[in-house]
Amino acid sequence: AMSEHAETLSAQDVREAWPLLSVADRVEALHLLPRHVAEDLLLELPSREQAALVLTIPAEERRSWMRLLPPDDAADLIQAAPPDKREMLLSLLDDPTQKGVRGLHDRLSPRSTTPTFSTRSSGCSASSPSAS
Repeated sequence: AMSEHAETLSAQDVREAWPLLSVADRVEALHLLPRHVAEDLLLELPSREQAALVLTIPAEERRSWMRLLPPDDAADLIQAAPPDKREMLLSLLDDPTQKGVRGLHDRLSPRSTTPTFSTRSSGCSASSPSAS
């Protein structure tokens, strides 16, 4: 019965319904789509949504979805994930990609303990016209 249902569910249907779906329903929708269609859909999503999906899909499937992403997208996804999940997500990638993602991450984050976004925003506010 599930395969019949998949025939009637198109990528277009899923995209239209997407904003209304819970994360669990989005995962369900991805499973109903043909794999290549589901992969395309995942690649189009913002990093935060990718992270939510990857963290919701069954653990045994996470690796294949994470490895689908180009290294810079994987890095963005990991950055968008909750801090306590980042190491686990990183461990799903193959070694060369892990090294690449760690390298990207090191370049993005200053050596200090401040998160990357706070340093950027404080720089902007100082030069804004309202400050004068």
